[in-house]
Amino acid sequence: MEQDHVTRPLSSARSVSPGSPVRRQSLRWFATNQVYHAAIFVIPTKERLSNYYPVPLPASFIAHHSSLITQSVSRIDPLPESQASDDLKAAWARHIADYPGSRITNMKATLSHSPLAFDVYMQWYPLYQAVIGLVGNRLAYLFAHAISDGSDCPLCTMFFRKIIIDHGEKPEALVLTDDEQTLLRFGSEMARNKGEVPADLYQAVARRHTAAELVILVAFAGQMIATNVFNNALEVEVDPYLAPYYPVTNPT
Repeated sequence: MEQDHVTRPLSSARSVSPGSPVRRQSLRWFATNQVYHAAIFVIPTKERLSNYYPVPLPASFIAHHSSLITQSVSRIDPLPESQASDDLKAAWARHIADYPGSRITNMKATLSHSPLAFDVYMQWYPLYQAVIGLVGNRLAYLFAHAISDGSDCPLCTMFFRKIIIDHGEKPEALVLTDDEQTLLRFGSEMARNKGEVPADLYQAVARRHTAAELVILVAFAGQMIATNVFNNALEVEVDPYLAPYYPVTNPT
């Protein structure tokens, strides 16, 4: 691929103010002087150990960092299934049936305190399917990851980090074409700057898409940002199943 190049993660271009308050959520993004620390890895499952760590990590280290995810306290507890109405349980079942592989996550259970809010936010899924139809599966989840990272949403960034890693890539060392990098910058800029995108960046994306396609891309970005805002505002707890994908600095 003539245009392919290895790029740093989009978040590595963001400066992190030393005086800025640390988020209260359990997930911490380790950034210093506008770049990630030299070694960032994921907490491995057994089969991924050799792919990410040069030496095995102590079980106590893995257990400690995995437990951090469950130490945060959401501002609103997810709705327990025991308190869900029959109509809500039916809505959950339809959602899982319509989108195989999905589950009722902490975010969805929190949204479920308002069935209307749950229904509205689940429209993310058909928009995401439309984005896949435009740019393909890989670029769709990378686009969503770039938006979530631009929004500084730990939960959503972790969700898409899992997808990236499960597809055999490292989020810190993606290989992207110039066109792919442009689309990811487009998503990141929308999230970082409240929708404001430099004219040259917009034109670069617009040259490759019709008006209808641009509407889908921007509408999805808006829905993704809304999801990021919901999780950040309520500090929704990162789901335990995401623990193996937690980014941590290499232990010394």
